[in-house]
Amino acid sequence: MFRPAPIRAPSPVSVLVATIFGAVVPSISSAHGLIAADLFSPSTSLGRQAVASATLAPSMDNTLYDDAEGDASNGGGSAMFAGRNSASTYSARRALLAFDVSAAIPTGSTIESVTLTLFNDAANTSPQVISLHRIDQSWGEGTTIAGGGQGSGAPAAPGDATWTHRLYGSDLWTTPGGDFAPTASTFAIVAEEGFYSWPSTASLVADVQSFLDNPSGNFGWILLGNENEASSSKRFATREAADPALRPILTIEFVPEPSCVGWLFVLLLVRSRRPQRRLIRRNASCPLNSPVTRSSHVGSG
Repeated sequence: MFRPAPIRAPSPVSVLVATIFGAVVPSISSAHGLIAADLFSPSTSLGRQAVASATLAPSMDNTLYDDAEGDASNGGGSAMFAGRNSASTYSARRALLAFDVSAAIPTGSTIESVTLTLFNDAANTSPQVISLHRIDQSWGEGTTIAGGGQGSGAPAAPGDATWTHRLYGSDLWTTPGGDFAPTASTFAIVAEEGFYSWPSTASLVADVQSFLDNPSGNFGWILLGNENEASSSKRFATREAADPALRPILTIEFVPEPSCVGWLFVLLLVRSRRPQRRLIRRNASCPLNSPVTRSSHVGSG
């Protein structure tokens, strides 16, 4: 007479492994400049890391206006500029922006790609190269709001960045116009009104990896336009733009640091095959951060 094999309840091992590797990491958000971070489900294949993406809003932005006194700014304004306006002298404009990477990306993550997206609504439509350079020193965003089209700036408020000051009223740039890397991290060609993206490059990825690993050295970037041609300036929406859809965003794809999931899987696998006392050292990022000692059989069902 046929007798079906008894149905055995799943062992604690199989339940735990299924729970871990079948879990979906939920979306997260943060008030520190993080608009959204969509974390995809971890891969069920060992050796493959889960990939995550985060979209950040700027923590600061401003414009350096080349003016006779070096005291113009627009820290609270809705526009920032890169290039030259129509004036014959003191017409260069350089935009600054920074993102709080360490508040949005888990410590120990590996940055895979980075893309900056800005909205341009400058009156001139001639194609211009706008390059992005890493800034070498801290700077500030005050409360100054320029009038009109904001292309001329307004008297700087305390803490604003200006052509001569990193922080108006106290600290100066080493070089007027800002201290930044001479080599661009990435660039885009900007023409008529619309959205533009500065594509991911090895240098841009290295910038953001450094910002994550060393937050105290995160001073953001400066946008440089064509300063050799009058009326070449491009005007970009800032984080203060009335329409949130026009504000700058930085999109980062990254691989989180391997967690204790892999270590736990190894522990369970070893214990199921060799039920003896064993000490497993876990990854430093594991929530169960202390060494674990097991002496009982696991999954011996």
